[in-house]
Amino acid sequence: VVKHIVPLADAVYRRQAERLGKEYPMNYADNALEFRSGNPKPQGTPDDILAAGKKFYHELSPETAEFIDFMYDNELLDVLSKKGKAGGGYCTTLGSYNCPFIFANFNGTSHDVEVITHEAGHAFANFTGRFIVPGECQWPSLEACEVHSMSMEFFAWPWAEYFFGPDARKFRYTHLSGALTFIPYGTMVDHFQHLVYEKPEMSPAERNEAWRELTAVYMPWMRLDDIPFYGEGRAWQRQHHIYESPFYYIDYCLAQTVSLQFWAEIQKDSKAAWEKYMAYTRPAGTKTFKELVAGAGLDSPFGEEAMKTIAEAAGKWLEAYDLTGIDWEPIGKVPSALRGNRYDYLYQDPGHYVNFFNLYYDLPLIYFDGQGHYVNGMSCSVSEAYGGFFFSVASGSIIRNLNVTGSVVAPCCGGLIGYGNGLIENCSFSGDVQGYRFVGGLVGYGDPDLTVNHCIATA
Repeated sequence: VVKHIVPLADAVYRRQAERLGKEYPMNYADNALEFRSGNPKPQGTPDDILAAGKKFYHELSPETAEFIDFMYDNELLDVLSKKGKAGGGYCTTLGSYNCPFIFANFNGTSHDVEVITHEAGHAFANFTGRFIVPGECQWPSLEACEVHSMSMEFFAWPWAEYFFGPDARKFRYTHLSGALTFIPYGTMVDHFQHLVYEKPEMSPAERNEAWRELTAVYMPWMRLDDIPFYGEGRAWQRQHHIYESPFYYIDYCLAQTVSLQFWAEIQKDSKAAWEKYMAYTRPAGTKTFKELVAGAGLDSPFGEEAMKTIAEAAGKWLEAYDLTGIDWEPIGKVPSALRGNRYDYLYQDPGHYVNFFNLYYDLPLIYFDGQGHYVNGMSCSVSEAYGGFFFSVASGSIIRNLNVTGSVVAPCCGGLIGYGNGLIENCSFSGDVQGYRFVGGLVGYGDPDLTVNHCIATA
């Protein structure tokens, strides 16, 4: 892990710091933010996510189509959050009925999608082996079970747009990078447990210092001096497995190493990868973990070759992945101190400010000459007010000689300008524009004094 994965994970966090405009290394709080525009979020309602999950499993294979229909038809998912409901999420077996059951709490984050991929990966494995006798062999050992779920997450990649919409590009990048960066952390948890169990006489301060020393080895991208709790080496207190399931955490690392091999196989041939996945899944608990891995034609995670292979494949993919425009913050977004009637939908004082659902923004005077250059691959996704290359421009502004390609998603939006005034000439936009109030290929909402000359929009 230290030889092959830590350098790769370190490069991931260095690029992250550069994206965020922060100094490397960053602290725990900053490392939690992947992009300035926010981490990937699923689109739509819980019903939309469940519908996307059904589409995914229907199109993935005949086996998964039968499985998901069985789960939905028999109401074997309890995933909506409600008052008084227990926290957490898991998959279990209803032995008397020979069926899996999924419990979870949707919370509007990417974890909602993981319920449909990760937990349902467990459920699919149990569904496949539910009639194996004796019943104790319907599940393999725990590290083998985690391969089912972690790998199913990767098989869902081609359907990411249905789950995440415009954040699908963010999701694929953070999903793979997160899988890699987890391995050093998970290994560190296991290493730490070996130290403290070998020396039960260690004082609390000595345990904290041991954690600090291991952090420098396994997570050099983590700055510890900003936040006292972490600076004192107490972060291990957050990992409840250390108390509740000693030495279990390494199972996640073993499983992640195998699931990343499945990811690499998917990149080469998704159908062949699925056949390997089924070869791994069908025997359930009738074979050992190492036998299941070998039966799927994969490298044992106990050897160095597996670690080397996934590091090389994932490193090349992450290095080549195009993040251009993924974090576009519209130019000209200037929040105002003004406040007004919350029932106003749109009220403008031409050339001064605009109000959108009681959110006021000053209109900046902008002179911009793109000199005929292209900005390609812009991805602008905002949840409030206006979206576009420019958020808004004031009366008297001049925008000329600019060409933009990409996508914009916002309540009111245009490919070039969300809220427009002044003069726009010799400009173009090509791509996708999605909104629900004022939407245009070039300009979302235009004031009466807006003039557009010699411009083209294909959206």
